[in-house]
Amino acid sequence: MADVLSQSEIDELLNALNSGALDINETKNIQKERTLKVYDFKKPNKLSKEQLRTIGFLFENFSRSLSTFLSGYLRTNVYMETNTPEQITYYEFIAAASNLALFTIIDFSPLKGSIIMQIYNDTVFTMVDRILGGNGEGSDIDRDFSEIELALMRKLISRIVNILKDAWQVMVELKPSIERIETNAQFVQIVSHNDVVVVVPIKITIGNKEGFINFCIPYLVIEPIVAKLTTKSWFTRNNEITNHGAFEKIEKSIKKSYVDIKVILGKTHISVGEFLDLKIGDVIRLDNTVNDDIIVMIDGKPKFRARPGLYKKKLAVKVMGTVEGGEGDGQ
Repeated sequence: MADVLSQSEIDELLNALNSGALDINETKNIQKERTLKVYDFKKPNKLSKEQLRTIGFLFENFSRSLSTFLSGYLRTNVYMETNTPEQITYYEFIAAASNLALFTIIDFSPLKGSIIMQIYNDTVFTMVDRILGGNGEGSDIDRDFSEIELALMRKLISRIVNILKDAWQVMVELKPSIERIETNAQFVQIVSHNDVVVVVPIKITIGNKEGFINFCIPYLVIEPIVAKLTTKSWFTRNNEITNHGAFEKIEKSIKKSYVDIKVILGKTHISVGEFLDLKIGDVIRLDNTVNDDIIVMIDGKPKFRARPGLYKKKLAVKVMGTVEGGEGDGQ
């Protein structure tokens, strides 16, 4: 709570103002100076901390899914850790990018523009070595990629892009695709040098080899969905997709389940002697008429009423309705 001035203190303050010893304009300037904030026009922050945190959540999901996939694909333990996203200019990203890396330009449709996935050469050679049956130790290689290595990586990257699509569906339904793959940072130009980009570094450990995968996302690409990049939107949408996905899995499992179906054509009573005397060509008279419905049993319980007939020259029944008063009625 603010201090309460006494009457004598109020009188002294008024006297100081009247005598000119205290200038009211100076107090206003002090108040204005307290509200000023430093703003760097060369490096503007277009995304809030919450929006950057939400982007981090998206890539944490991506990292978990990708590490699971790569562990099986490369037949070794793969660990991935997403570092804090940072917004810088595109010039700073290119200036810091090493030519000892593989750059994949990914079209981020339906969003306008592309993003960059940068995988350092040591990580690429480790992946290729594991794909070809090696132990992943051949990462200290200083040469260009061969056509076979690039073909193997393009196939792997296409799988990575699909995982990226699934991770981002919480915010937007993407249809990403590989535009091209470059090995020189100077040939990678997706926005102007002064445009703001979000860089997401992901540490990857393959066996005992460590490396980095960096994602560069221009602000212009994600600008249409910036309003959705909130923690509340992320959790809400993520829960909806999770629940919907669980429902689809249960429905899919039920549809693949097998049940025992029997059709009761009719009933009759005969003696044991008549049963023992049955032979080929004998006719057994049932209690149903040709116009009566027959009963379809599901796992031993009456479920449907049906009519017998032929379908494509095979014996069949046509379901006419459910059994009234039975356990399957209305189900």
